[in-house]
Amino acid sequence: MNPIPLFNQVKKEFDEKTAIVVSCIYAIHICKKVKKKHLKSGSLFTEELTKLFRDSFYELEESELEFCIEVWDCIYDWTIGQSLGGLGGCEPKTFKELLKEKIQKK
Repeated sequence: MNPIPLFNQVKKEFDEKTAIVVSCIYAIHICKKVKKKHLKSGSLFTEELTKLFRDSFYELEESELEFCIEVWDCIYDWTIGQSLGGLGGCEPKTFKELLKEKIQKK
């Protein structure tokens, strides 16, 4: 996925700092290799990524980093909505809508 539309959308909905951090988190995510041990344990890959994010962005406040990780977690759903582009009468959702749905599911 091209990270420029991702950056622009997050910047449009939130702010530039959040967009930069989410873009960096996304870059770390796509650069990390999946190993056999990750396939055996479903959550191990995500746990290692989250630890890597926390180590990389130690200067950020915990609440800011948690928010950026939540936005990163919605990237896949946002990308699917963008690629379908109104197929079947669906409207692509914004990150704010996806985050709201995610919070309601918890």
